[in-house]
Amino acid sequence: KLIQESLAEIFHRDISTSLLIDSTHDSFYYEKIDGKMYCVHRNGANRVLPKEFFKKHSIFKHTGQPLLVPGSMGSFSYLCVPLEGVKKTFYSANHGAGRVLEKAEAREKVSMEQFNKEIEQSKVKLYRYGVGNIAEEAPSSFKDISDVMEAMEQHQLAKPVVKLKPLAVL
Repeated sequence: KLIQESLAEIFHRDISTSLLIDSTHDSFYYEKIDGKMYCVHRNGANRVLPKEFFKKHSIFKHTGQPLLVPGSMGSFSYLCVPLEGVKKTFYSANHGAGRVLEKAEAREKVSMEQFNKEIEQSKVKLYRYGVGNIAEEAPSSFKDISDVMEAMEQHQLAKPVVKLKPLAVL
């Protein structure tokens, strides 16, 4: 509702929205998979179901459940569809590029000057609401999203269908 109100204020008319993807960072659910009940814990991953699970859904019966795979503040993100390999991962796929530097390590190794330079080079507008060290979110502290997407396709987890460039980050 808040998003609809904000969009209506910006565009001076009512805007209809619907939720396409609800992405959590951590989840723990009981799920029935291949006829058996499992306790499935996903950390840094989302459930992603192939099209066979959506026989009555007008769109997902053709595509499967969409998966958003973000890069970093300064790189592309991808909207993906699941591939056959998700069956081997209990219908799970990563929902991000992943880190090459842990947060504490990034705060030590990446200066705010370097962080600002990386964001400036990406041409992404940064909106900050604090004064703390956010170097842990530097684009260089994340894996190359192109390599991640290549691996996801190679392992038949997901296929990118839309490449998204960030304009602004909070």
